[in-house]
Amino acid sequence: MARLHRARLRQRRPLIGEKFDLLGQIETVVADYFASKYPIYEFEDPYPILTDAPLIPVKIPLRNLAATVTSKEMIITGDVGQP
Repeated sequence: MARLHRARLRQRRPLIGEKFDLLGQIETVVADYFASKYPIYEFEDPYPILTDAPLIPVKIPLRNLAATVTSKEMIITGDVGQP
């Protein structure tokens, strides 16, 4: 009986931090905060496409921007024009 009790005490019990993934949640909150304050790249909206035009610069509106990250590149997709 005492052996069984000692064996149960030696078993690793999950900690609250591991059970609820507190470290992962804290990392996500901190990353979201810094991403909103300091973006990796920020597009001008409307986006200039002809800046050397003789009269006025030509710009297009960008909508629904999304980024997909792979192991080799970051692909940014979006819609051009009014929503």
